[in-house]
Amino acid sequence: MSVRIHAIAKETDKTSKEIIDILAGRGYEIKSASSTIDNITAQSLIEELQAVAKNSVAEKATSEDDSVEVLATSAAGKKVPFVKSKEDLEQEREEKEKAAAANNEHASLSADSEKVVADDAESNAVDSYRSNRPIDR
Repeated sequence: MSVRIHAIAKETDKTSKEIIDILAGRGYEIKSASSTIDNITAQSLIEELQAVAKNSVAEKATSEDDSVEVLATSAAGKKVPFVKSKEDLEQEREEKEKAAAANNEHASLSADSEKVVADDAESNAVDSYRSNRPIDR
């Protein structure tokens, strides 16, 4: 599902032009306020802009420095933007696909080894049965 730029602007109390400029700076090809972006990116952008708005109000109350850019902090303590660029999303998707492929390969190997163990157990049970059975003569 996709969200129109003008809907994001309305929800964040920004102009469509400001939203277009922000997204264009991040590598999105947005032509007008009627253009759309994916739901995940839209939600991230809305959350980011709302956080910026809340923090800028708090900053104005405590400081005269209006040039503060609000960033998220990763687990490593590195500051990163809330909204990812197209390249970041593509790289993340590729990493997830590689991880899924590795998990599938591991699961396949694990299932094969379980089958071998089960076959060995069945073979041992048959051998045990045959060795304990009296010989018919």
